[in-house]
Amino acid sequence: MNIDYDNEINPLIQKEELKWLPWIGLNYEALKTLFIGDSNYEDGGNVDEKVNWTRDFIFDQGFNKELSKNGNSRLLRSVEKTFLNEYAYDINKRKLLWSSVAYLNLSQRAVKVEDGIYDRPTGEDFQKGWRVMLKVLLILKPKCCIKFGIAGDGIFINEINQNTDWDFLESPEIIKNNELGIYERCYKISHTTGYELIVIFINHPSGSRGYKTAGWRSFIFRNLTEMEPYFRK
Repeated sequence: MNIDYDNEINPLIQKEELKWLPWIGLNYEALKTLFIGDSNYEDGGNVDEKVNWTRDFIFDQGFNKELSKNGNSRLLRSVEKTFLNEYAYDINKRKLLWSSVAYLNLSQRAVKVEDGIYDRPTGEDFQKGWRVMLKVLLILKPKCCIKFGIAGDGIFINEINQNTDWDFLESPEIIKNNELGIYERCYKISHTTGYELIVIFINHPSGSRGYKTAGWRSFIFRNLTEMEPYFRK
């Protein structure tokens, strides 16, 4: 894991703007890609008090040699299939993916799980999340963010439009792709410092709203051309 950015990130933790330290793979610089999830879930383990929870989650479920009780995350397995074109039961392939990306959840509040029912982040959670996420972007400087789940899309657009330091390079547009069976959301944004990146929203890989693995893979690789050869090496 890469901890080179921690000194810059820690002030956000100390100010309680950021609840959890992001996972940053050791080879993050190769792709400079940030995966953004929706939220952590509070299942009685005091997740809100564990600043390393996201890092532990990715290491535990992304790097386990065997897919045991802690290695069966539906989200991670689906993400692996999307980028590697197969379920990554090969530990070396899984390591290649998770060593090459960063990961952070948008909501800075752990939502509850009661009797198998998962609560959802609120609009306020997503608003606070995007505001601190824009600060994280200026630290990690990813070339691309891939948001898992389209929730918070409108709030993201609103936050960029209202933030005088950020702007869209192109007007945000949702494109229906009938061939792939998906709605494409690919936004190009820039900061007053000259920093630019792409933010892509895809349906949640866990399967909510339907998840078309091949369609999303094609969409992502078309916009991020360096990814496909990287993961085929």
